[in-house]
Amino acid sequence: MHINKHILFTFFVPLGLLLSACGGGSGGEGSSSSLKSVPTAKPTSTQNQAFPRAAVVAQTDASAFVDASGVSGLTYSCGIEARKTLTNGVFNCSQFPIDFFLGNLNLGTVNSISLNNKIFTTDLLLQARDASRHPVVSNVSMLLQSLDEDSNLQNGITITQTIINATNQYFYADTNISTMSTAEMNLAISDIIQTLADSTPSVFLTQVNTQDAQDNLTASIALAK
Repeated sequence: MHINKHILFTFFVPLGLLLSACGGGSGGEGSSSSLKSVPTAKPTSTQNQAFPRAAVVAQTDASAFVDASGVSGLTYSCGIEARKTLTNGVFNCSQFPIDFFLGNLNLGTVNSISLNNKIFTTDLLLQARDASRHPVVSNVSMLLQSLDEDSNLQNGITITQTIINATNQYFYADTNISTMSTAEMNLAISDIIQTLADSTPSVFLTQVNTQDAQDNLTASIALAK
């Protein structure tokens, strides 16, 4: 709430005089492939990345990043801080712009949040809210949905640090997802899943195809209307 300083002054000065006149007062916190589908630049981490301080103040109510359901485990920049989305994709930031990352991979940036306090994959990629069949949107949706820890999109998309570590072997800070074809994205997802199957058998992911990813995101967006 913005309070006019002039009003406060004209209120408290007479009150102070009145108290003085009365004697004063008191005061007193993934399937396999040997091919790799992404650039071969040296991986870097967002952990120590310094994000530019944003000048625009955003809403302070908790918001959510949503694809087929809320996505937890993503990193997002809030001013110069790097934070993680929580259960059901919940995040809270007091500044714009806000950048979202899947490990090293920059997913996109938002400069505002809708009135329903939700950011969908379409919003992040600067597309119309219902553009769930846009090729880049579809690729990102496939990726996020395929990396869900328990492959149950109904209870939220949970991306653990173990999954992120495997993802960082295929996506780097300079990877441009907007130039990746559907075939390249499918291959990368398949490689990530196979890497996890080989290194961490307890993590069993299910690859989501393009059509299903689009349908899942479409249904999620419809629920928010």
